[in-house]
Amino acid sequence: MYKKLMSALIVTFLLIENSFIVQAAAARIEDMMFPAPASLYRTDIDELLFILENGFGFKENQVLFDDDVELDIYSSYAILVNLTTNEVVYERNADIRAYPASLTKMMTVLIGLQNATQDTMTVNVDFNELLVAGAAVAGFSNYEVVATKDMLMATMLPSGADAALSLAEEIAGSEAAFVELMNQKADALGMEETHFTNVTGLHDDDHYTTARDMAILVKFALRNPEFREIFSAKSYTTQMGNPLTFTSRMFDRMPSPVLAGGEILGGKTGYTWEAFLCLASYATDGENEYALVTMHAEGGPRTPQFHVMDALNIYEYFLSKDFTNKMTFN
Repeated sequence: MYKKLMSALIVTFLLIENSFIVQAAAARIEDMMFPAPASLYRTDIDELLFILENGFGFKENQVLFDDDVELDIYSSYAILVNLTTNEVVYERNADIRAYPASLTKMMTVLIGLQNATQDTMTVNVDFNELLVAGAAVAGFSNYEVVATKDMLMATMLPSGADAALSLAEEIAGSEAAFVELMNQKADALGMEETHFTNVTGLHDDDHYTTARDMAILVKFALRNPEFREIFSAKSYTTQMGNPLTFTSRMFDRMPSPVLAGGEILGGKTGYTWEAFLCLASYATDGENEYALVTMHAEGGPRTPQFHVMDALNIYEYFLSKDFTNKMTFN
């Protein structure tokens, strides 16, 4: 009954020429935890009905696997998606469960953006506990009042666990309550192999996802202009308190985001002993946008940055004109 109702609503939207009414109706669907037509790259009826039938996933008409390409990467799990056509281009073990490490913070930031109502937040964490856990911190002081945007940027760019935990406390009252919102969003997006137990990505055996589910999250989150700004930022200086400048861990580890066939526009790194090196990013070839998730590249902070090397390698291979001229996406 729900799918039939939603199908009827979407067909109605497509027949309405008044863009204001379309946007208002789309916002209503977003309130119902369903991806709004205004948030998609394409809004034709086939695409919208595909979403109703399959959730916020991807088409798989012409998926390439390791045997199909001459590509040597370090990551055990990977998926490259053409966001413009909603088509999976390449995947490696994309549905095997893995630990996301700080890729988790993409969901933390998204939930923060969708639920924060205050302009400022107070830092309140146990820094000794974070030190013992080996968590990255942004550099705030306890009980410091910072702008909400500062807290969001601090969660994403330097991967600050202090910022992520403070964000959760301020918005939901506790990390556990905030994690419940994260899992609700994952369920709504059809991230069927994802379960969160914390907001930081610190290891927990019951905190897991897949490369495909992370790509779904990237696809959805990029439709939020504020998330896109945060995810794409190379650096940011705080607006309140002692000025801190954060830089993107991904861009810091990348010789250049410019590729032979395009440019990497933004991303989030992740690392724990159990997860190894992980990276979620997006790029463009000038005509299409792509999301790439790679996970479990054996290495760490003191090794070559294999997750960044994989991203450069994969994007260079698939975004090159020599490759794209041979491919036609339906």
